Amino acid sequence: MKTPQYTIHASYLIPAYNLPNGVQSDFITTQYGYSGENSIEIDVWLVRAERNQEQATMFNALQREADAAKKELELSVQQDIVNSVDSPDKKSVTTRNLEKAVRTFNSLIETGKHPVFHKKPDAEFVDIARRNMAMPTFQQFSPNVEKAVYLAGLSNYTER
Repeated sequence: MKTPQYTIHASYLIPAYNLPNGVQSDFITTQYGYSGENSIEIDVWLVRAERNQEQATMFNALQREADAAKKELELSVQQDIVNSVDSPDKKSVTTRNLEKAVRTFNSLIETGKHPVFHKKPDAEFVDIARRNMAMPTFQQFSPNVEKAVYLAGLSNYTER
């Protein structure tokens, strides 16, 4: 009999009503959980939001992040071309980081469009998030764990 092994990747988007000007989102941490051969990775984000429109305004903020990263990426690619005439295939660390940022924000936006990925986190995780967001470091941004969006999906599955 084959034993399933899987990895779930999730993003926990917490609306923040008071992020500094110009800040659309802030990655906080990745929480890891393991159960035998199975694992879950949960990225925790604070995302700019407006009250009573949390979900729509958070995804708008993520779209602004994606658009800004794309513009910066175009400039970085041009700079890479100027700086590496003899090997145009080389990418700078900046370009690689911006490519990752574009992929990350686009993935969050696309995943958020599909209700199948909208899940309810377990009570223990929410309780931990609530306690962490009560710390003064985070309270200044007015986070609202009650209106958070939890996106989760299977990222790897095998049977052995």
